[in-house]
Amino acid sequence: MIKGKYYRLSHYIFWLGLVVSVVVPFAFYKSFNKIVIANPSTPTADNGNIMFNVDQCEYRSGRLTIRGWATPKEGVGDIMTFVEIDGKTYKLHTGQIKRVDVSAYMNKPGLYDKSGFSSSINIGNDVKSIKTLIQISKDKNIYVVKHDCK
Repeated sequence: MIKGKYYRLSHYIFWLGLVVSVVVPFAFYKSFNKIVIANPSTPTADNGNIMFNVDQCEYRSGRLTIRGWATPKEGVGDIMTFVEIDGKTYKLHTGQIKRVDVSAYMNKPGLYDKSGFSSSINIGNDVKSIKTLIQISKDKNIYVVKHDCK
């Protein structure tokens, strides 16, 4: 009789573990892939101090992917990307990419290594215009540069 109780308890633990192993990753996925309507901050500094390049701005099968680099001349700042799609502005989850090539090209070893970024968003298939807004914050200065993707 005791063996039956442990058998039933082990089944409950198994099913609870299975449910948790599905729910937790799904919750993380949804939290990182939510669409946020937001505008970049108001620029407080002149964009003449910014160097940037968008290496990839690709729209395929309803997904927009943006990769590149952006930095003030004096060194790397915090980068956030936004995209304006048919008049609505969305904030994208922005990942940092190491860009040793930018430092090497500028002949400033190590200074611009953390200037790379990568962002993506699912936006649907019926899109007429896409503009990328890259916000760089450094030393209480906010810069916003624009790039037309489509």
